[in-house]
Amino acid sequence: MSLDLGSSGVTRSVVAAFSDSPALRETLAILLERDCAVEFLAASTAMGPDWMPPDVAVVATPMPVPLLHTLATRWPQLPIVAIELSGHEQLSTTPGVPAGVRTVALEPQAIRAAVLEQLVAPSDAALRATARRIVEALRGELHYSFSALRSLTTLRARGAGPEVYSILGTVISEQCHVLADSFEHLQAFLARPSSGEVSVGFVETLCRHLERGDGSDDVRGILCERSDSLAILPPAGPMTLAPLIAAFMRAHVRRRADLPVVRLSVSAHGLRLTYVPRSFAAATSPSWPLLLAALALHERGWDLQVSRTATDELIDLRPATPGNP
Repeated sequence: MSLDLGSSGVTRSVVAAFSDSPALRETLAILLERDCAVEFLAASTAMGPDWMPPDVAVVATPMPVPLLHTLATRWPQLPIVAIELSGHEQLSTTPGVPAGVRTVALEPQAIRAAVLEQLVAPSDAALRATARRIVEALRGELHYSFSALRSLTTLRARGAGPEVYSILGTVISEQCHVLADSFEHLQAFLARPSSGEVSVGFVETLCRHLERGDGSDDVRGILCERSDSLAILPPAGPMTLAPLIAAFMRAHVRRRADLPVVRLSVSAHGLRLTYVPRSFAAATSPSWPLLLAALALHERGWDLQVSRTATDELIDLRPATPGNP
């Protein structure tokens, strides 16, 4: 998983392909894997209000008109490519096909050319990718809390005794605390310092705040095992952001790590945090505080990247350089 938001990297557009044919899915994956990220969906996929539309939709189903109509109605600006399947009525002569849908024959190179023509400009793709990361992070952060609260309202409607109400009160309190934490993280991000001060003491200050917290009773530091491999001084970074980034990192580690213990490695390239993740921690979804840290660092010219080995999760903070993936 990478949270590298640097403009020096190439942001991949997302294509949603609606098809139930394994053979056609494999063909589309081979055709488009170098140009964009392809998400395969069944033709019957329910697109709820929180479904993030892709950059381009590809529809390859035997009866595509209802799906085409749904996509075009809900997202009028969404480019759509419809593939005409062999043995079925040609879409160019089918009534009800929404205006603006690009139809293409079932021919590999024609399909690839049609999709690439519809892909949005890179700047728009970068904005969409950032919005998608934010939505996915918030969904992962708050899904359980909202689900729990919804289930409690159902239970309450069925009637309950004092013991059940006592349990409900505890659960509601816990989940409201999770929601409050998420909003507090967002408020801290919005109130981040605007000063552009840059100093070689950034990495050292960040490490110190990770270990000591901010001095309040409810915000403790985390146990850090530190190793330095400095041939030269660490790179200069956004000094005024160090406390904020450290707070986001502490929140992430406490939620993600098996134990609140991290190994810090300081080098001329920046800072690496290593810890053992919980067994159930999702390797593909960033936490909300970690994403906010990445966004704050990005605007100051630093990248935050996450990777995973067989046993550890690693977070690298380093200055953005042209050519970094």
